Amino acid sequence: MVTMILVRRDMYPQGTDVHGGRRGFAKPPEHCEGSPHLGDLDPDSHRTRFIVPKARKSVYRLQRADHTSTPPQRLTSVASARFTTPIVCAVELIFVRHGLPLHVVKDDGSPADPPLSDLGNQQAAAVAEYLSDEHLDAIYVSTMARARQTAAPLEDALGLTAAIRHGIAEIDRNSASYIPMEELKRIDYERWKSFIADGGPQEEDPAEFQDLVKETVAEIVEDHRGQRVAVVCHGGVINAYASDVLGHDRGDIFFCDVDYTSITRVLVASTGQRSILSLNETSHIRHLPHPRHT
Repeated sequence: MVTMILVRRDMYPQGTDVHGGRRGFAKPPEHCEGSPHLGDLDPDSHRTRFIVPKARKSVYRLQRADHTSTPPQRLTSVASARFTTPIVCAVELIFVRHGLPLHVVKDDGSPADPPLSDLGNQQAAAVAEYLSDEHLDAIYVSTMARARQTAAPLEDALGLTAAIRHGIAEIDRNSASYIPMEELKRIDYERWKSFIADGGPQEEDPAEFQDLVKETVAEIVEDHRGQRVAVVCHGGVINAYASDVLGHDRGDIFFCDVDYTSITRVLVASTGQRSILSLNETSHIRHLPHPRHT
């Protein structure tokens, strides 16, 4: 899986060092409604820790569902960024998928809700260490055990207590069985294909699930203007939100194979404009075995 960081080509001249010298957040103005659109930003208000490479020539167009009046921006792909200061009044959402869970089947029909495996706990520790030097103002976590156990090391590292939200629980939250997707693909390929094609368990409506995710994330954004927030959740949740940002059809939620404890960053401006900053960052777990290869 390749991590892609998308950056406005006209925000920084190629070859420009845009490393921020300080950590944390600029003080938000009293009224965020007057903050600039993403396309009008001064580079000093969005410091990052990477250099736009002179040799990079790949250009992408990012379609956004909420940019109906603005044409897609020209974007340059650059690898591996760590962000230190978000745009004033915007919210930087850091979505973290849970670590690898165990395979659990409940004979009584109750929700499986599996805990993390040994590898999943290692992944949770790795992502906590990776994010520990970033300024986070809050952590949100789903109600499910695998997400809460993934969030625990990050809570300890940052001295924060995660707020629990039902609306970012996985689409299979009521299922009596849980099997990691890479294991399902390996042992029952037809069932795996059906799961992806149906957008999740047949008893769940992917469009309604996506609406709940969007509503919950919107509430988080509204409560954290000008801040950076971690959302520890699930692959379906991350797919549902990112697919909406990218303008996919409602309910068409599975487009990306989101790795365990990978990081996806979305910037939400005060205008409501949303931009995907990164999708599926995995550099912090490359030293660990990948579930597809175990």
